[in-house]
Amino acid sequence: MKPNSRKKNDQYADIAAQPEVYRSDNLFTPEPLPLPDRVLPLTYEASTAPTLPDKMETVEAFEKALQEYEERYRPFLQDLAPELPPLRKRVYLKQFEYLRDGHGLNHENEDAAWETVTIPHYGGPVGRHTSWYRTRFQVDAEDLESGRAVMIRFKGVDYRAHVFVNDQYLGSHEGFFAPFGFNAAAYLQPGENRLSVRVENEEKGEKIYAATGPGWDEPGVGWHHCPPGMGIFQDVYVDICDPIHIHDVFVRPLPQHNKAEVWLEVSNLGTSSQAIWFDLSVYGQNFEATIIEHQPFHPTDTYTVGEGDSLHEAKALREGVLGNHIQLQAEPGISYYKCQLDLTGFRYWTLEEPWLYQLQVRLLGEDGQIKDAVAQQFGMRSFVMDEDCNPKGVFRLNGKQVRLRGANTMGYMQQDVMRGDYDQLIRDILIAKLCNLNFLRLTQRPVQKEIYEYCDRLGIMLQTDLPLFGSLRRSKLMEAVKQAGEMERLIRSHPSNVLVSYINEPTRNGDNAPHINVDRETLHRFFEAATIMVRHENPDRVIKPADGDYDPPIPGYPDRHCYTCWYNGQGVDFGRLHKGYGQPIQPGWYYGCGEFGAEALDPADLMRRRYPQAWLPINREDEAEWTPHRIHMAQTGNFYGFFYQKPRSFQEWIDASRSWQAWAMKMQMSAFRRQPLLNSTAIHLLIDAWPAGWMKTIVDCERRPKPAYFTYRDALTPLMVNLRTDRFSGYSGDVIPVEVWVCNDRDDQPDGLELHYWVEDDGKVLAHGNTKASIARCGPECQGVLNLKLPIFNKRRPVTVRVALFDPFKGSFCHHDSWTIEVYPKPESIPHRRAYVAGRPGETVSYLAHLNWIKPTSTLGQDESALILIEDYEGYAAEREAIDAAVRQGALALFLRLPGGEYGIGDSLVEVRPSAMNPLHFADCSTGHPVVQSFKANDFRYWYDESKDYICPIIDNTFTSDRFTPILSSINVDQNAEWGPAMACGEMPYGLGRYVVCQVDLAHRLLTNPAAARFTNRLLGAAGRTTPAIGHPEVTITVKTASQLTP
Repeated sequence: MKPNSRKKNDQYADIAAQPEVYRSDNLFTPEPLPLPDRVLPLTYEASTAPTLPDKMETVEAFEKALQEYEERYRPFLQDLAPELPPLRKRVYLKQFEYLRDGHGLNHENEDAAWETVTIPHYGGPVGRHTSWYRTRFQVDAEDLESGRAVMIRFKGVDYRAHVFVNDQYLGSHEGFFAPFGFNAAAYLQPGENRLSVRVENEEKGEKIYAATGPGWDEPGVGWHHCPPGMGIFQDVYVDICDPIHIHDVFVRPLPQHNKAEVWLEVSNLGTSSQAIWFDLSVYGQNFEATIIEHQPFHPTDTYTVGEGDSLHEAKALREGVLGNHIQLQAEPGISYYKCQLDLTGFRYWTLEEPWLYQLQVRLLGEDGQIKDAVAQQFGMRSFVMDEDCNPKGVFRLNGKQVRLRGANTMGYMQQDVMRGDYDQLIRDILIAKLCNLNFLRLTQRPVQKEIYEYCDRLGIMLQTDLPLFGSLRRSKLMEAVKQAGEMERLIRSHPSNVLVSYINEPTRNGDNAPHINVDRETLHRFFEAATIMVRHENPDRVIKPADGDYDPPIPGYPDRHCYTCWYNGQGVDFGRLHKGYGQPIQPGWYYGCGEFGAEALDPADLMRRRYPQAWLPINREDEAEWTPHRIHMAQTGNFYGFFYQKPRSFQEWIDASRSWQAWAMKMQMSAFRRQPLLNSTAIHLLIDAWPAGWMKTIVDCERRPKPAYFTYRDALTPLMVNLRTDRFSGYSGDVIPVEVWVCNDRDDQPDGLELHYWVEDDGKVLAHGNTKASIARCGPECQGVLNLKLPIFNKRRPVTVRVALFDPFKGSFCHHDSWTIEVYPKPESIPHRRAYVAGRPGETVSYLAHLNWIKPTSTLGQDESALILIEDYEGYAAEREAIDAAVRQGALALFLRLPGGEYGIGDSLVEVRPSAMNPLHFADCSTGHPVVQSFKANDFRYWYDESKDYICPIIDNTFTSDRFTPILSSINVDQNAEWGPAMACGEMPYGLGRYVVCQVDLAHRLLTNPAAARFTNRLLGAAGRTTPAIGHPEVTITVKTASQLTP
């Protein structure tokens, strides 16, 4: 059979599936915080539940709140500074002729297939390719005769551009994000002129490009905005200006000194020095204020000589210039000047009030005539990563500690700018703020200037990444250093951009291609070189060398990606994460998680309107056969079986995926919030740029939030109350510890707040209590433990624990949370079966015997009541003839947790494979087998391990066999590395009896997971005698200084 590529891991799943091997033993694994020795009072009596405020859970509530945000932030979008009269003549070039396949051709080839396109223009093909763009523009004779410069400027070309005017070569630029330009005056003629641009794309590695881009409107490749396309995707314009003009302006805020330092760059296209000076004004940009007006700045310095340079010192003394002020002129090329402005009484740029200033710079010649004028917005703020504290890596915004609550972004804001839809760009930024985000990662690429400007105006922090993923080509080392400097120049004036990163997910051993990629040591030296370049452009830049280090440790702030709830335990297993463990990092640091997430499919109406027909079910009958494998690059069809049952229809797939994403993102983000050292997180992703673009987004491309948007938003509430327990179920009368946490991301400690908590059964309050809250500054704190005694029920039903943080001064609730526990009636008895154990008893058999669920016997039974337990295949092999005969006579032979390999069982062959993506927490009970009838969908998910005191995986290996019928199904890869169905438990009739293979780990689960006990009881069979429960169903877990299991 030909392998189906859509059923294989893609490159991102392969990254997640690689084993964790670290270069250093000197790593630290964050552990759960010690719990306080405090049991919260709980009164068991009926009461009335308080009325809690509604949480945002609907699209209607989302739209209403978004409109309120638009009104709230509208004042900060104003431009209230005086208009600066333009001195440049600027003409934008929008219409170009385009030759897609231009290799071996030139811009004069008229027989080629030219088409008309509008700038911005972006698309395929990917890989090494050449295209041409050409257009015509007018230049007035007076502009040429006056000696003015005529600059051809590009805001961004992807990837390599070679520029020609009237067949004359102007210059080249490599890199997709940096603006560049060339003076074309010498090659122009009055009237019409021709501009031609040869654009080259490159192969992976030779192109400095990670794995994100704006994408283009083509299902498959273009929609999934990882492929590295090409084109002139930002503005092109003719800029006619004085040959001595302002090249760049950077305002470096120094709020600790009540000053701003202005960095001015002047370009002199002539061949001689010219005397110049500046006129500087500062106004409020989004508020009315005149701070400084027409303050002159004459660039000067003091004439000095080098220490010990007696020759030049004597000459300077003789000429009388030593120690004198010297005027700094505009030299041919670029000249750099600095001055400081007093801004005493300034307004801080903050996330709540993003006040902005505008610096207006006029460049004047010695005669006082204005040569050029530009305006630059800036904000007064400081952002530092404190490396003098212990642990290192505390982030401070304007002196206040801050935790970065974020999301990754891929393409959607870039598309807003390319379409000129700035209203949508504003809404997209506010969608993030409405989600309680204070931070966006501009994932793996710098973006257009307009995005930074609007983030400045709306008050959200940004991280910009240099576009490197996994590795760096040796041949591109210096180019990468250059682009690091270009990146900083692009972003340095923007208060919103608070930090940068150099590479995403650096791999081991140069991605196992050390002959073309730099090794780890050289990569670290690249970080040093890039930092020199970045700090040369901006001394205050905060730097995180890598985002998502897959080969730790990295120098500086550590960041690890953690797809626990999608790539099944990648980074850290769910049970350990939920308990409070983190990923190994270098000791002595705070740390970040720059990516985590889970897929959720687009809504059905969007799919039917916009997806290609080949991706959709063709009729009602086909809906039952449909899987997400039909969607290009979707991972849900492969990985759903880690977490939920296989859906049976098109709509069920959509609903199940969205439900899982919502639950998973709440659980993972809540676990992150409880980790005191984890101070930077970013979900992957926020908004999709295209249909099915990257379905880990929590908002689709039509800006409709998925359910996960609301649960993630709730888990990001800056002052949040949170419940945590390792139990999702229990028996009537069990005592289950429920931890109560308050997580505070603010740099304050509110006093006087109260915790109110209660237990509900179908809306009726069974127990309640309250206590004073103790709130940590910018971190989590466990308030204590509720020892919840489960109510007595005669049938299974849920109870819900609720907690709310109450502000008595305002008379309102700040936040609330809940946790539901399935309560099972106490069983009257447990099975006590005689069992013949073939070979050595393993952990499961020993556990069953310890609980008196089985009584080992030395007699191999020969009838339908006989039970044979096999945890050691060699024991079966040694007695195979006798065991096979017993099964043929009616015995049940139960194999428990076979290791990987091939096994002959009865007359069948069973192939056992290790789970291809970490041990599993879930098995699918929707097989229809009698053993699992009446079980609910999630009964075989996240079982508590009594020996570990937290949730542990239940399946290490799955199996396949043509002769076995599934009791519990699962997923795994086959010999072709394709994902498909497998069994977690299966049955094969053999004569009058049956063989059962159970790969589910039952050891240390039966006292505290009723579904596990029911399943084991049925698996062992109904025959045999029973005895009263011994040490069974009343299980009490008490909490003192830590969670302890007490039998």
